[in-house]
Formats: sequence, structure tokens, C-alpha cells
Amino acid sequence: MKGSPKEEALRIENMINDSLSPVPYFEMISKEVEGKTIIILEVKKGKDTPYYYKGKAYKRWDTATIEVDRFELRRLALEGINMHYEDRKASSGDLNFNILEARLKTEAGIERINLDILKTLNLYHKDGYYNTAGELLADENDIDFSGIDIVKFGNDINKILYRKTISNVSLLTQFDSAVNIFEQYYIFEEIDGYNRIKKELIPREAFRESLANAIVHRVWDTNSYIQIAMYEDKIEINSPGVELSRKEIDLKTGFNKAKTLRILNCLVDKNIISKTGSGVTLTHKLK
Repeated sequence: MKGSPKEEALRIENMINDSLSPVPYFEMISKEVEGKTIIILEVKKGKDTPYYYKGKAYKRWDTATIEVDRFELRRLALEGINMHYEDRKASSGDLNFNILEARLKTEAGIERINLDILKTLNLYHKDGYYNTAGELLADENDIDFSGIDIVKFGNDINKILYRKTISNVSLLTQFDSAVNIFEQYYIFEEIDGYNRIKKELIPREAFRESLANAIVHRVWDTNSYIQIAMYEDKIEINSPGVELSRKEIDLKTGFNKAKTLRILNCLVDKNIISKTGSGVTLTHKLK
């Protein structure tokens, strides 16, 4: 320590004031430990994001500190004004919800969707406009990156049997279409005597849960599709923008903290809503 504890604390405070904008809320206290004076700096979690160090914003990534990209910077700015990407005004004021209406009729007994229901689902703002979450669940939308890219490989990655990109349609349509494609390749019937027995190469419910996780918890302002890679012995689902360690997460454990509840509540039926977890790369392999 170059000076007294009081002088050193003042020096640290000046460094923070000169380097950070906006200045976060922090406290410093001096403490005697084994005959030595230690200055403890406690920085409180701030809400005025992003915080800049000499004009740049940074984040922790594993053990490194890296500069945030423009998508993350925009996200932090929205959080700083207590707004998420899904809360932004939709690009169109002319949206239809026939698909969502049919789903709500089946699952909740709602005969006809109206603005009051859309407001309850947080898809229509009280100030009189659809938000991005509503646009994502409308029958059609102009959000190009909110799609799913599916590829089915043969016995190696050089052989592509099928490929389809599902975009500019409701997340409900994307979900159902992806499940239908899954069923074409991984569910078959086997004749046993006079009976037809339906068998699954990979559990359908596991795929539905994984896909629901990927859609619900993806980062929506990242310009990238959800990627589904179908192999002969496994399926990999990669949800964009998720910052977790690069490990395969077991389908049955996963994470169960919902981040975008408005989409979660509308996406899938009640049998799978309670099982959805966090958007991660999920892999299921044949035993």
C-alpha cells in the first residue's frame, strides 16, 4: 500500500470515477487482518446497463474478459431501461393469431382470441401496439432470424438426406413442423403378428422437450437460426446466443428456470410446459 488506508481508498475511488460510466454503486471499508490493513471493495449489481470502461463494455466468458458485441450491447441497453427485446414494438400492426387461437382453444378452452387475452399473455402492450413477442407468435412475421434450420444426415455428414428452413411463421408452426419432420425419420411401425407396434428410434418426448427449451430460451436478438442436426444415432439441437459451458446437457435434468414466460405459456401443451428448461445444446444418443 502506497499511502494510508484512507488515501488508498480515495485513489481507488478516483480510478473508478475516472474510468467507468455510469459510475456503479460501490462501498469500501478497511479491515485489519493479521496485523495488515485490507481494503474491501464491494460493487453492487447495477440496473443502468451497460457500464463502460474507458468507452467499452465487457463481460466475463469462462476465465476471460472480452468486449461485448453489438447484439449484447443492445440487449444491455434495453435492460437498462427495464425493457427486453420481446417488449419492443412489433414491425407490423397487422397481425393474425389463428394458430395461437386454435392452440388456446384446445389447451385452455378459449373459443376466440381478443386483445384482452393478448394483453393477458403480454403480447399486446397497454399503449396499443403488438410487441415482438406477439409478432413471434403471430401466424406470419417479418423476423427473418426467428427460424429453425433442420438437416438430416445419412451415414455421415457428407450425405444430406433432407434439409429445411422454417421461418417467418409462428413459433407454434415452427415447433409443430420440426416435430413432424422428427417423426418421419425416428418413428416407425413394426408388425408383430396381427398387431402394429409403434416404435421410436429416439424418444419423441425427449425431442419435444429439447426443442421447446431451445425455442423458449434462445436469445431473440441474435441473428441466427436454431440448428437441428439429425444423425442416424443422435439429434443435436443448438439454441443461439446461450452462454454456457460447452457440455452436452442430459435431457432429463436440464435447467428449469424460464426466462421468456410469455412465449413459454403459448408455445406448447401443458404436458411439456412444466418440463422445459434452459436453452442449451442438447444431444440424445441411441443406447
